[in-house]
Amino acid sequence: MTEHKTMLNHAREATAVKKKIIFIVEDNKVYVRSLQAFIHSCFPNLTDIRLFSIGETCLLDMNANPDVVIIDYFLNSTHEKADNGLSILNQIKAMQPPTPVIMLSSQQDTTVILAA
Repeated sequence: MTEHKTMLNHAREATAVKKKIIFIVEDNKVYVRSLQAFIHSCFPNLTDIRLFSIGETCLLDMNANPDVVIIDYFLNSTHEKADNGLSILNQIKAMQPPTPVIMLSSQQDTTVILAA
């Protein structure tokens, strides 16, 4: 029984040591702040949520090894030439294949939805 508790404590310490990092790539300032607030309300101990208005800046920070990337499809409202979320998703998967990515969008084109 004591050995089981010791193993459990080591597992808790190991998971507590790694700081969780979430990237949110969204160009709508109001939406990104509400998503950030929602994540904080669900996970109050999560302290490292990084916000990016375009995917290109997210790619520059991928060496931080985020635990998850949440990305919008349309990312060109503030920067006309910004890549869309699907392009950024493909670049993330090329750089760091195991990184989980959640694609958010109001996109209704089924070919885009299936590609994501």
